[in-house]
Amino acid sequence: MKCELNQLRTLAREVAARYNKDEADLMKIIKNVYQSKAFYKWGFASLFEYCVQELKLSEANTSNFSAVAKKAKEVPALVSAVEAGELSISKARKIVPVVTKENHDQWLTLAKTSTSREIEKAVAIAQPQLAVKETMKFVAENVISMTTAFSEEEAELLKRVMDLESQRTRKASSRKDALVAALKEYIDHHDPVVKAKRAEIRAQKKRSAINSTHPLRKSAGQKRERRKQLVSRRRSPLPAVLVHAVHMRDQRRCTFTSNSNRCGATRWLDTHHIVPRSLGGGDTLENLTTVCSAHHRLTHSRE
Repeated sequence: MKCELNQLRTLAREVAARYNKDEADLMKIIKNVYQSKAFYKWGFASLFEYCVQELKLSEANTSNFSAVAKKAKEVPALVSAVEAGELSISKARKIVPVVTKENHDQWLTLAKTSTSREIEKAVAIAQPQLAVKETMKFVAENVISMTTAFSEEEAELLKRVMDLESQRTRKASSRKDALVAALKEYIDHHDPVVKAKRAEIRAQKKRSAINSTHPLRKSAGQKRERRKQLVSRRRSPLPAVLVHAVHMRDQRRCTFTSNSNRCGATRWLDTHHIVPRSLGGGDTLENLTTVCSAHHRLTHSRE
């Protein structure tokens, strides 16, 4: 029995040593992938997407590797410590928000000689807002608990919204009520899809009113054809009606597809000409598509 336990202990040490070395080697590779932006050429919109989809890393591990890789340019010593096996990825990730090229000696020494809890405490003292980790998790069916941190100024904004929402509804509003109301208001005023729907409703009402007073007016098909001809002659900026149509069709989501998977990006989006203007492509709905900035760059680099 004692012999078996000794063998188990030896095996555990060997596997742990390989694990630490593999982690350091993977860090070096991911750093090079990020710095060369190779993931763009492979059809991925971000380093995070590449690590999750291609390397099959968990989102937590991907977050750690990505954060450290992106910090490498500012603080090369941080990644060097990981690659040398002096510091684990998880500990390196904890000091990313506070380490700089000026103070890296202090933070690297602390990270190498302290436990994870001690590192978290030191970081929280340096930047108190980092003490609260943002989380979203299910606590019941269709109920999600969210944790985040607010500055005093941000908390005052939330309180102001609570007051305004209470005044509007004539009942005491909770923080959740205020946040939901503010989010709905923001979406209503700034979401391109919602704005496009409103524009379409207004256009329909206008067409109905015109047709009701002018029975001999040209058919809707003729009007659309004429509008396309006018749009095709224009250059910059794109007509609002055309932009709204693109938003409605693509639902403000990147349309780039790789390996039969459509990109899920819904922010930092551009309107892209499928056939470039320089090659005769026009400003038409059929020649326009929505792509995220990363895939926009990738598309132009391929062209």
